[in-house]
Amino acid sequence: MASICCEYKVARRGMLITNMLVIVFAFIFIGVGTASLSYATAFQDGLDSYCIQKCAENKILKMLDPVGCSCDTEPGHTTLPTVVFVTPAIGLIIIGVFTFIASTIGCIGAIRERPVLIYVYVCILFVVIILQFSFGGAAGAVASGNAKEIQGPLEGALRENYRKFDWENLKGFFPPACYAGQTVAQVTNSTAPMYQYPLCDFEKCYTGSDQTDAEQGCCTSDYTCDTGNPKCLTGSKCLNSFFVRAAGPVATMCFLPIFLEIMCIIFACLIRQGAAVQSKNYE
Repeated sequence: MASICCEYKVARRGMLITNMLVIVFAFIFIGVGTASLSYATAFQDGLDSYCIQKCAENKILKMLDPVGCSCDTEPGHTTLPTVVFVTPAIGLIIIGVFTFIASTIGCIGAIRERPVLIYVYVCILFVVIILQFSFGGAAGAVASGNAKEIQGPLEGALRENYRKFDWENLKGFFPPACYAGQTVAQVTNSTAPMYQYPLCDFEKCYTGSDQTDAEQGCCTSDYTCDTGNPKCLTGSKCLNSFFVRAAGPVATMCFLPIFLEIMCIIFACLIRQGAAVQSKNYE
């Protein structure tokens, strides 16, 4: 009986301490989620602004729609997937709100020794953990470039036409090597648009008939990209650098506090058990 009483007191203190830490994580969740959401929406706005500019140019030059854009409806908009970067960030904010609510209920339940509140707390915390695995897994797939929404619609669209996409317009999201090369569209008009792009292909160096001297300088003897040259970078590495910054923090934060949350559930179960024993003793 003394052992159960001791466990009960330790569990109450442990639950209060771990919940305080989880509340801190809740605010971090909201902060990281908000920052990631701002980054993702800025990328979305950047793509739309790029498409508006290129659609206006192509309309004058009577050219086909730019890569990654649709000019069917004015002023033009991107066809590249951007929701895939926004969703994990929104999910992390939701997780932060639910975590704060759950931890607050848990603290009140532990202080007032209310089994009903502790039961509600455990249920909400289970939902939070499920959400963390769901959104964390989705963010991890985006950060690694393995999400199906990325491999087809985004990476697939740029893989074959990366030299016809002006990477420099999104220089806030890509390193300088991603727009070290440049070419001018083959039209007779003197105002033909110029594209800036990586000097290497998506997997190796570019070996096309229109290869520039700068692109040739990035080719090794076995036709791989000379990564020792700071100006040489493949298209896939350019995209991966953005994916990591856009979704990496969300994926990390989703999995970081799970151990603490599991400890909270264990403490909550011990408190319920101790409360039940004390209730029987009073009877």
